[in-house]
Amino acid sequence: MRLFVFPVLLQVLLAGCVGSSSVPIVVGEKGGLVKSSDEMAKVVIPAMAVSNKTAITVDRITDTPYGTVGDAYEFSPDGTRFARPATITISYDETTLPEGVDETRLTLGYMVGGRWKAVTDATVDSVANTVTGRSVHFSRFGVFRAG
Repeated sequence: MRLFVFPVLLQVLLAGCVGSSSVPIVVGEKGGLVKSSDEMAKVVIPAMAVSNKTAITVDRITDTPYGTVGDAYEFSPDGTRFARPATITISYDETTLPEGVDETRLTLGYMVGGRWKAVTDATVDSVANTVTGRSVHFSRFGVFRAG
């Protein structure tokens, strides 16, 4: 029993700092960083974005929506609203981009009614192979080719 309690206690003490999902990471008023278990997606929640402690997960989804370039991720709990925008970053593998896809035309999107909706002002870092955007809510997010 003692061996089990220590890791759980350690996770509680570190909650809200940095963590990987599928294990929920509790984020409070101080904000925090939560990554997917494959470390290809992350969310940075700023201080004062949530007023109550919230268990956050970032999980790769297996039923990738049409138009996705690479993997898509469920940022949960779905529908969570933030007082200050959270920064979401998803990595992509440029070697698996469909032929003719220009990296500079990639964007971050979230699902609305089964379709991608672009996150306003998302940016592509073609050196780091990431797409980053800010959102005041959680949903399914992924990288897709803009317009």
